[in-house]
Amino acid sequence: MDLRIYQDDSEAIGFVIAALFSQAINLAEMQKWAESVIMDCDDYPDYIIDLIGYSGFLKDIYTVIGFYPASSLSDRQYLALVGIADIRGIDRFDTTPSKVDALAALKREPEILKRFIAEFPFTELCASDA
Repeated sequence: MDLRIYQDDSEAIGFVIAALFSQAINLAEMQKWAESVIMDCDDYPDYIIDLIGYSGFLKDIYTVIGFYPASSLSDRQYLALVGIADIRGIDRFDTTPSKVDALAALKREPEILKRFIAEFPFTELCASDA
């Protein structure tokens, strides 16, 4: 597992948070991701343990983490994450972007689906579903 979860290199946790805010994953799946970090890594920041029990509002998750994680996702790549929420059948609370636009972004950014599957292998979406 690529352990880019520290403040000075936070790409992995940034991707997880983007997946959470795009509704590609839910809180339970984020918690499962945090559990996998603990199981797979000898060293991890304290906030990973806090994420396992987190049940608060999404807007407050940065308080738990203690910083705003970086993400190199472009706008279109973020839309691709929204497309993953759509192919998973999530009833999104925000209908912007449209399902058509989100799925088109996902088609143009296939590496996002590959990264999602690698980061969240325990989700209903797996390589055989794609």
